[in-house]
Amino acid sequence: MDGGLRFAWDAHNIAHLAFHGVRPNEAEQVLAGDLMDLDHNVTPAGEERWIAVGQTVASRVFVIVWTILEDGAYRAVTAYPATKGLGAVYFRLTKGE
Repeated sequence: MDGGLRFAWDAHNIAHLAFHGVRPNEAEQVLAGDLMDLDHNVTPAGEERWIAVGQTVASRVFVIVWTILEDGAYRAVTAYPATKGLGAVYFRLTKGE
C-alpha cells in the first residue's frame, strides 16, 4: 500500500480480520485514509491502541483497532463493518454528506 505507512501482518491478525469479513488490504486502505477517531486506550500490558472509523476505496466502512509497533509499523488488531448509523455519522462528519 502506498502512502508511506508500513503494516505488520501475521497469521493471527489476518485470521482475526477474516473472521469479520475484512481483508488485510481493506484494513490498510482504512488506516491510510480519512479516519474518525473514536477512542484510545492502553492495555494492561502497556500497548497503546486506537479505535477509529474509516472507509475503503470501495466505500466499505469499518471500525478498526490498531497499534503502532516499536519499528513504526501499523498493526491492525481487529476490524469489522460499522453499523449503518455509525457509517452515516462518519460520512456526515468527514465528507459532509
